[in-house]
Amino acid sequence: MSQHAIPTRRTYPANAVIMEEDEAGQHLYIIKRGLVRVYKNGQNGQIPICELGPGNMFGEMTLIDSKSRSASVLAVEETVCLELSHHQIAGLLERANPWLLTILRIMVIRLRQSNEALVRERSPKDASAVTEDKVSERHLRKISRELDTNGSLE
Repeated sequence: MSQHAIPTRRTYPANAVIMEEDEAGQHLYIIKRGLVRVYKNGQNGQIPICELGPGNMFGEMTLIDSKSRSASVLAVEETVCLELSHHQIAGLLERANPWLLTILRIMVIRLRQSNEALVRERSPKDASAVTEDKVSERHLRKISRELDTNGSLE
């Protein structure tokens, strides 16, 4: 395991599937540029959960609970992401307070349940608008700049 979490910069063309629902998850992604659509597969087709742009992340849940991907992610336009592997994040998680890890795991369980409920209520035709989260976006942009500048999260 690397001592520092050094990201890999990945570029995905428009319409590229970045990750698939139910696959084993090994990476977390921070969006530098572009737009992605997060969706789940329902009985009647793809059910949109949200669209995410620069300063947002996806793929984080599986790094916390080690379960398979809860949704698929498609690049709506050419998208550049910073990719961090489970092994790169594991050291940070191992050093975290056990209470914090428990809270994170509970939050992931609740988010998975909420996504499942959302899919039951939506159809493939529903809009994929997402509520803006400027606080998280600001913090992720700071993390992204630190990764670009220092090459690590340490």
